Amino acid sequence: MPRYFALITEQALAEEIFNVGFVHEDTEATHEELFQKYDLDSHKIVSIEEGDFVSAVERHAHCLNIKRLTPKIEADLSKVSFDTENLEGEKGRTYGGSESIGGFRTLPNGFTYFGVCAGGDWEIPIFFIIYWDGKKLRGYIPKDGNTWNKTLKSAYGNNREKDGFDMLSQYGTELEKEESKDEEFGVWDGEQCYDHFDWLVKIDPVKVIADIEQRIKEKK
Repeated sequence: MPRYFALITEQALAEEIFNVGFVHEDTEATHEELFQKYDLDSHKIVSIEEGDFVSAVERHAHCLNIKRLTPKIEADLSKVSFDTENLEGEKGRTYGGSESIGGFRTLPNGFTYFGVCAGGDWEIPIFFIIYWDGKKLRGYIPKDGNTWNKTLKSAYGNNREKDGFDMLSQYGTELEKEESKDEEFGVWDGEQCYDHFDWLVKIDPVKVIADIEQRIKEKK
């Protein structure tokens, strides 16, 4: 069953996220701080234009309790177990292979989303999005091209033994799959598989976007 999105500008989506995520007493940053950023070229704190919600949200996404922005987003993102200890939502600075699809983006079909990557120190980061369905903010974790264990429904790193075998099946070459079963040289266990693949596993942006476009359709 497909989901649906409504047309919205990047600034308008960012303002929706800003109003839900930052207008609270427990926000980790003041309003003044939300419209500032550290400039990597000058190594100084510079101001973000007041009302530039895209820059404010991207730059301070780590201050959001993003998995619990709303009850609906919490339900949407709870379908995969992952941590937000390390979180990045700034365009061009997301990682794990998601650099070209992170931050606020609008696809050719008009779908606007906020792309984020996140994971604990022990996890391989996953990619997810926040979008507008016409009435409320929603969250979505793409399956295709994303880096999580589809059987356990959790980020890689939470069960290294089982994750290692899953990585082998998903990312291993035919030669690696044969070598892993070679009794003469030693059959690989899950930990060995994990250690072999953890630095090779990357988000595939082409497959992720194809998944999003297939799963989320424009509301007519």
